[in-house]
Amino acid sequence: MKYITLPPITEKQKEIPPLLFRFRYINRPQFQKLTNQSYIQNMNSRLKQLVDKKYLKSIYEKTQKNMYNPAKYCLGNIGINYLKTLDYDPRSLKKFYSDAKRSPAFIDKCLFIVDTYLVLLDQSKNSKATFEFYTQADFIPQGPMKELYPDFGYAYETKNKVISYTCEIFDQLMSAGAIRFRVSRYFEFFAEEKEELHIVFICPTEHIYKIISKQTRRLLEAELTEDNVHFSITTIGRMRTGDIGEKIRI
Repeated sequence: MKYITLPPITEKQKEIPPLLFRFRYINRPQFQKLTNQSYIQNMNSRLKQLVDKKYLKSIYEKTQKNMYNPAKYCLGNIGINYLKTLDYDPRSLKKFYSDAKRSPAFIDKCLFIVDTYLVLLDQSKNSKATFEFYTQADFIPQGPMKELYPDFGYAYETKNKVISYTCEIFDQLMSAGAIRFRVSRYFEFFAEEKEELHIVFICPTEHIYKIISKQTRRLLEAELTEDNVHFSITTIGRMRTGDIGEKIRI
């Protein structure tokens, strides 16, 4: 790689680019929780300096509707180069160059995943199990989950047991056929799964909720998976509070 002199940043600021690699987009309140920074002024100053030095890009539309919404942040070109110095895979970093131009729906989905992570992390503090959360950035490049490519997942691990949750967020604009195909893909992928696993389908609308519920029940009746694989269906609002919804039964 061509040597590039990077603008100096503080140790606290160095926490930010790896978080954006995992989650793609994070807003200021989320950054405060992720980095345990209680003071808004300190967080705003830290983020502003990173934007000024092009480690980050700020996404903020100053309109009457959005003026009270916090700015969203993604990796800037210098931030991407900084991650390269930490031996992040250059091929995995290519997609980040276009993140400032992604659709609002994609950005909102990423922010939703951060909210869900923070809620689940907080809830896990009352559990004796070890909590682990993974995003698409955490998938092993040639690993099996890269093939299925769910939106995120998490697990609770004790000495004797691991309970995993694999989560799919359905796009509001997906056709009924595409939704049914995606649900079927989960049954195919986990057909021979031996560990306890929960698959969580997250729905943006009541219409999609009904399609997924009907298709899942049809496939459960066909007995394509073992009894240890459980399917749940929930909404964006409920999942944001850590609620995976109802288990789908036949």
